[in-house]
Amino acid sequence: MKRIVNAILTATMTFVLFGCGVTKEKEKIYIGISPDYPPFESKNIDGEIIGFDFEMSKWIAEKLKSDGYIVEWKEMDFDTITSSVQEDKIDLGISGFTYDEQRAKQVSYSDAYYGSALVCVVPKGSDITKLSDLTGKTIVVQTGSTCEKVANEMKATDDTITIESVEDINAFMQSSKAKKMDACFLNEADAKEYKDFKILKEEVKTLEENTYYAIGNKDNKELMEALNKVIEEFKKSEDYKTFTEKWGL
Repeated sequence: MKRIVNAILTATMTFVLFGCGVTKEKEKIYIGISPDYPPFESKNIDGEIIGFDFEMSKWIAEKLKSDGYIVEWKEMDFDTITSSVQEDKIDLGISGFTYDEQRAKQVSYSDAYYGSALVCVVPKGSDITKLSDLTGKTIVVQTGSTCEKVANEMKATDDTITIESVEDINAFMQSSKAKKMDACFLNEADAKEYKDFKILKEEVKTLEENTYYAIGNKDNKELMEALNKVIEEFKKSEDYKTFTEKWGL
């Protein structure tokens, strides 16, 4: 009888250890974000974090659940995110990080989740052939986009430039107004869609300058591998296109 009881106990323990062990215990991870870089991350009038990075990170968080991770966000200053990841105070930073050799010595970079050169588009027949020709001209950009941010940076060094922000850049480019404009800043992929205009050879921002990554602790290879798989899935999804269009990327 004792042997039978022992056999039952052994079988029960085996089921508990192996049968129930297939469910990985949830691990909480923290993502650092600095909401001061629209359209990637900023705050709306209600103080809520919005933007491409934030929507993407929520998408990623849902997918990481199957790998046993629960995500929480920590709002912090941009210049403290790298050190916080390095010191293991947070697990990831998703906040408009471009590649930097010095930063790469401190943290791991994920695969790129977004990248596109920014270019200047002008009507065919325009005498504008280089960016320096934009002095005294008007640049059309989409409201809240990276192009708007870059155009305003250019205006800060040349106050003769005027910025015209529009809510729907696609609608504008298809209107008769576009043929009368001086110039428009667009992502390269979008610019190629407008066959009646020409793209300047000189880029407003190179692909390298406008490619974004998440950062993570160098010792947490398991998390970075899981993240890269989800990023690959995200870039192939319909949501990727939806988010990039929504945020003017």
